[in-house]
Amino acid sequence: MIKGDVSGCGNVFLDGELEGSVELPDSSLTVGSDGRIRANLLARSIVVQGRVDGNLYGLERAELKKSATVVGDIYSPRIAIRRWRILGGKRAGPQGHSQSPNKERRRRAGHREIAPS
Repeated sequence: MIKGDVSGCGNVFLDGELEGSVELPDSSLTVGSDGRIRANLLARSIVVQGRVDGNLYGLERAELKKSATVVGDIYSPRIAIRRWRILGGKRAGPQGHSQSPNKERRRRAGHREIAPS
């Protein structure tokens, strides 16, 4: 397990345990399927396949894969969610308008099936 703050430049792939914060404003961050992160994440692009307990700040985009679990809020101008699980959080788009996961789920339900949390 890594405890502390991670910052720098260059793309990062996390597939273990981390507790602290991650700031990569000019880079991409991927949390692998075995990733267990307890931190706020800030990066140009964020892809989550594992579990994140903390807020996501995707400066350009945030993507949650089918296996992702996020306990926190998502702030990004573009958000891609594939059969998602957001527990106790909300998401905010480019104008800062936020939607609860239930409202977003209802909106998307007309387009495709969404797995329950």
